Amino acid sequence: MTDITPLIYGPGSERHRFLDGTALARFAHDAAGREVERLAGGIHQVQAFDPQGRLVRQEGRRRATGGVGAPVYARTYGYDAADTLTLLEDARRGVKQYRYDACDRLLAVDGTNPEQFVTDPAGNILAAGPDAEFWGGEARGDRLLVHGDAKFQYDAWGNRVKEWRAAGGAVAVDYRYDAGNRLAEVEENSRKGRTLTRFGYDALGRRVWKESAHTPPAAANDAATAAAPAWQRTSFLWDGDTLLAESGQTPENAADPLATLYIYEPGSFRPLAQLRRANADAPTQAYHYHLDHLGTPQELTNDNGEVVWAADHKAWGQLARTYVATVPNPLRFQGQYHDTETGLHYNRHRYYAPAQGRFINQDPIRLRGGSNIAAYAPNPIQWVDPLGLACGLELSEAQQAEILGTPKGSRPNPSTYFSQEAIDAHLEPFQGGVTKITSYTPTENLGPPGGTFVMPKSVADDLITNAGGSVTELEQSLSLEPGTLGDNPMRVDVPNPQGLRMSDGNELGANSQWVPGGRTAGGIPEATIDPAPPGTYFATPIF
Repeated sequence: MTDITPLIYGPGSERHRFLDGTALARFAHDAAGREVERLAGGIHQVQAFDPQGRLVRQEGRRRATGGVGAPVYARTYGYDAADTLTLLEDARRGVKQYRYDACDRLLAVDGTNPEQFVTDPAGNILAAGPDAEFWGGEARGDRLLVHGDAKFQYDAWGNRVKEWRAAGGAVAVDYRYDAGNRLAEVEENSRKGRTLTRFGYDALGRRVWKESAHTPPAAANDAATAAAPAWQRTSFLWDGDTLLAESGQTPENAADPLATLYIYEPGSFRPLAQLRRANADAPTQAYHYHLDHLGTPQELTNDNGEVVWAADHKAWGQLARTYVATVPNPLRFQGQYHDTETGLHYNRHRYYAPAQGRFINQDPIRLRGGSNIAAYAPNPIQWVDPLGLACGLELSEAQQAEILGTPKGSRPNPSTYFSQEAIDAHLEPFQGGVTKITSYTPTENLGPPGGTFVMPKSVADDLITNAGGSVTELEQSLSLEPGTLGDNPMRVDVPNPQGLRMSDGNELGANSQWVPGGRTAGGIPEATIDPAPPGTYFATPIF
């Protein structure tokens, strides 16, 4: 059995994470709580920050007897006066210079591997590539119809159902969905044959398995193979909203639920390590992730400091080049898992198409990061969406530490660390009414004078539906301790909330689990409203 134990000390001291009693990683932080050193496997990583607290350099050197050796990776970051990342120099990948429009949308990446983007007013990326201005594109509303050599069709709910790409539509793809608008099946037909991929989910909507089978072209295929193709199945385990483990990559580990285990930096979707074993009786081998400023894996190294995986990504997440891949790594942007069978990235609640920089299916809780429900983000250089719900600016570790280190009652307004556009996008789904889930029926004002935490009504609807009548499932989805909601939980709906705002952490109900950014520790969107007097809310039993 694998045992992972974190040891956390005070600000400015070292932090450890242990694997079966052996240090998996050691961290050193400065007085502001920013990580400045990390020892992981055979790599000594150093990070430097400028006076504004922005990450300006990352360097990882292979540890050697008597000191450290040559750099394994080195990255330098540059910013403009508005704190926007404009330059990334990478010793392995070259130079990338980022250009944006007035709305903070990415226009181009100049440098070693240039990219250009053509975007319409709705935020659809009509074309992408080194000469994107010469490619045609077409969109209607938030539905992308043509992108490069690909064409798309949608159902009435906005889910992508058909795709044709390559000359003359030589590759045809059908997407099929279940009753909850979750992707259930992808069928691809081309001159290479037919590939069918299926997906299964648990009661919380988390993907727990996928299976795929390929049938060669009819001319090279026998009847038995066509009737019963060989299925390859992968199973997944979850820890809340983060992927914990997977199995089934090979026949030898198909029965081992912890064949590959993923460990993350505390309280985040940023991967720290990957633990692998050939079978349940084999020793565990640790591999260590090295990330860029946004938390995207750039390198994976073994305990000796040797690079076992390294790749370069295009701006919107598509793999541009693989340098080393002796150990597989399916993790991409935060919260994303790359499916080799379809080319899509599973993003917890939705599927992301990196080739077009957008989601392919309906937002299950109807959140909107602006007016385009299929858009991933205004730009993928500073924004992340680990849940596939609504993008948000990535707060640096230093920013989070500074906010959480500020005494309650004096914490800053979110407008000091988020743009008004980001705050408005976050609050938009709350406009249709809000809900608070409680263990009791309120009879007086709902919430204390400083405000009460609520979620969008649409989110509550889906959480309750997914719980399937189980209080335990509902508590788990809300990251609550067992028994918190009692035997008869209530939902309190406020149709017209007053004083709607993003939480600043100064509220009476902001406990030790509060995190800045407008989401609970479990990833559920939250906001704060003024106390609601009787007559402005409605309380009903949930089950």
